[in-house]
Amino acid sequence: MAKIVKNDPRILLYDSEKIILPKFKFFSSIGITGPTLAQFISSNPPLLSTSLRNRIIPGYEFLMNALLFDDDMGIKAMSNQSRILRQDVEKISAPNLLFLRQIGTPQSLIQQILMHHPSVLCHKADKFHDKIKELIDMGFCPTGLKFIYALQAILLNESNWQRKIEVYGRCGWSKDQILKAFKKDPRCMHFSEKKVIDTVHFLVNVMDLKPSAVAANPYLLSYSLKKRTIPRRLVFKTLMLKGVLEKKINFHSVLLLTDKCFLKMYIDKHLEDIPYLLDVFDGRKCPEELGFQYEQ
Repeated sequence: MAKIVKNDPRILLYDSEKIILPKFKFFSSIGITGPTLAQFISSNPPLLSTSLRNRIIPGYEFLMNALLFDDDMGIKAMSNQSRILRQDVEKISAPNLLFLRQIGTPQSLIQQILMHHPSVLCHKADKFHDKIKELIDMGFCPTGLKFIYALQAILLNESNWQRKIEVYGRCGWSKDQILKAFKKDPRCMHFSEKKVIDTVHFLVNVMDLKPSAVAANPYLLSYSLKKRTIPRRLVFKTLMLKGVLEKKINFHSVLLLTDKCFLKMYIDKHLEDIPYLLDVFDGRKCPEELGFQYEQ
């Protein structure tokens, strides 16, 4: 309760019987109860000041209808993003959803949007339509998951979008390379400035990749430096120094491997000759060559 009051002190002035209790009863009636209800409300305190009749219930009914009345998916969608319960769905989300269906977006992808990215529907219809048309003109197909990532990115306000462009520009990418990277993997526009700069720094200054090579393979930015890129680089470098790699291998392909495949191909296979290789991978033995501070 303290967290809720801190976020919205006006709650202390509300009539608990007329304003707050009915909302608790409603959420309980649709299956959000006990600790789950407490967590839901504490994570979404603005809901307590939102009209139950004019916003929350219509928003819930909109979600249920769009998700073909699947209770579990409806609750998960609300938990992931309550914004859709705080707006006029008839004027905003419903027209946007209709437009997605009109351009051929399948129900499976609509469910993905509502379950994991419902905020993309919470934009004014004219902006929503214009941005989608812009994506289609770029070559994005509204039937694939890549389209959702691109839509999330392009719906950023203009200043945020320009900041992303500037960050990649400082990393040595041309505007044409940035656009091509976005088309190839639109998630590159979701990353924080720190993640982009740290990752490009490592790939360019430690792995000796050219900025253009990183731009041509934007998926490299999606991997965690601490958990994936650096540990694999350390193993790879150790194997190279020991001369046990049979042929020249593209490190890009090494990053693509699942953890299970990487362990099997590059660690388990060489443990007999290099018993400390797993320690290198786990970070217990770290070559001094890197000297790089990376984010989580």
